[in-house]
Amino acid sequence: MKKLSILLFVAVFIISILFFGVSCKKETEDIAEQMVEEATDKTEEEVIDENTEEEIIEEVTIKFWKYQDENEQETLEALVAKFNEENEDINVVFETFPWEQYTGEKLITAIAGGMGPDVYWLSAGDFLKFVMNGLVLPLNDTFTENLQADFLEQSIKAVTIGESIYGVPHEMGVQSLIYDKKLFEQEGLNPPGDWDELIEVALKLKTGTRWGITLPTHPDVFENFIWYPWLWMAGGEVVDSSWTKATINESGGAQALQLWGDLVNKYEVASPKGGTAFGEDIATGHSAMAMLGHWVVDNYKANYPDFEIGVAQLPPLTKDSKSIAAYGGWWSVVNSQTEHPEAAKKFAVWLFGQDSQNCIDLLTPPGTYLSPRKSVMDEVVNIDYYKEWPHPVYIEEIWPNTRPEPAYPAEIVVAITEAIQEVLFGGSTGQEAADNAAEKINSYLSGPDGDKVRGLLK
Repeated sequence: MKKLSILLFVAVFIISILFFGVSCKKETEDIAEQMVEEATDKTEEEVIDENTEEEIIEEVTIKFWKYQDENEQETLEALVAKFNEENEDINVVFETFPWEQYTGEKLITAIAGGMGPDVYWLSAGDFLKFVMNGLVLPLNDTFTENLQADFLEQSIKAVTIGESIYGVPHEMGVQSLIYDKKLFEQEGLNPPGDWDELIEVALKLKTGTRWGITLPTHPDVFENFIWYPWLWMAGGEVVDSSWTKATINESGGAQALQLWGDLVNKYEVASPKGGTAFGEDIATGHSAMAMLGHWVVDNYKANYPDFEIGVAQLPPLTKDSKSIAAYGGWWSVVNSQTEHPEAAKKFAVWLFGQDSQNCIDLLTPPGTYLSPRKSVMDEVVNIDYYKEWPHPVYIEEIWPNTRPEPAYPAEIVVAITEAIQEVLFGGSTGQEAADNAAEKINSYLSGPDGDKVRGLLK
């Protein structure tokens, strides 16, 4: 359109000149020819410039999914907006889904249908299952060794399979024993110091309307996550270090399973219906203790301001043994089906793998997690918010004795879950349930999938 307008202008100009006489004809023709050439050249250059500009600012859209958490929502929305502003060629669309729907109904279904997000959060409980099925892209070329150097060694190990790193860890949800502080003071009780005292205190605090302790009893990866430290504190592991056989049926596994079964069935101090992951049953007076962790702190502050939270280490097997807690968390991973792998990897690593301020923003508030990054923890301990009770208990007493939530294939995860369910509701002893789990795990490890796992872990 611009070119046509210029040419019309030139034509009109030529006609007007002709009125001055034929003596100017040659000069007029020369001028007109020159103007047409200049106008044409200029227009073509402008068209090229416009097309080039369109190519530069053309953006791709990627989807980022996670579970709903009102404490994190505002911070993550701000970080996504910041990334979009800094990267004109990438537009990140952020979506969240209810906790109980996220990893099952929404995420797995969407990925299976080829409609999944480009970047999503994944936890250890599902990690190996997703990697083994080729649903996660390696990040080695973007999440470089220089960036990894700021992370705790165990946190990097947790997202590494063989020589490939598949996620960027950004939080550590540290477990603990949560209890009703006012109730304990009223009854003159201290947090239990070993497994025997755990049972004794739970018996003393149980009433007709209050359970002594709450366990997660719904069969899922969260139940397994809360159970692992009890296995470790009894000296047990699920499989041996070479992944050739199950060890869950050795004494440690049987003891840990028996403890949970006894709390529900023998002593009847724990509700068979379990409780929420955020401990509302304690805050509402329906339980005295729970096996939960740091992530409940701000939920209590926001929704139960009159409740005084008590926090203690998980009681070890005996008073002269060691307390161990697991820490969980979520990792930013990239969907292997993404149509924009470079953009997706850039965002996944930028979010919490580069600027440490992004991590600090996520932690303060809500303040319900610790960070796997050394530089962030150096900053966090100096923030007034983290000096308030009960954060120092997590940072100084519990965090040093933690292990990352282990990642197992789906078949092993299910075998562990079924063992826990057997002692809670199936009438099995700890040893019987552990033996059943070991049989299933050994069957898996002796087959082609076991070879595949061992190959990945080399």
